Amino acid sequence: MILRISILIFVIISSLEACPYCAGQTGESYVQQVIFPIAGLLLAPFIIIGIVAGIIWINKEKQEELW
Repeated sequence: MILRISILIFVIISSLEACPYCAGQTGESYVQQVIFPIAGLLLAPFIIIGIVAGIIWINKEKQEELW
């Protein structure tokens, strides 16, 4: 069983490997290659802060119901 799982993991990982030259030959547009990753990095802090603020707000309302 463990042998089958390790072989499956090896096959999946080996299919994902690519050299930088091959990875750059995907045929994607400039927007997909550059703009989306940069936008993702710029939006990540706002998404994280929004999630944390939502959790705090939900917990605050639950505590007010208890009092």
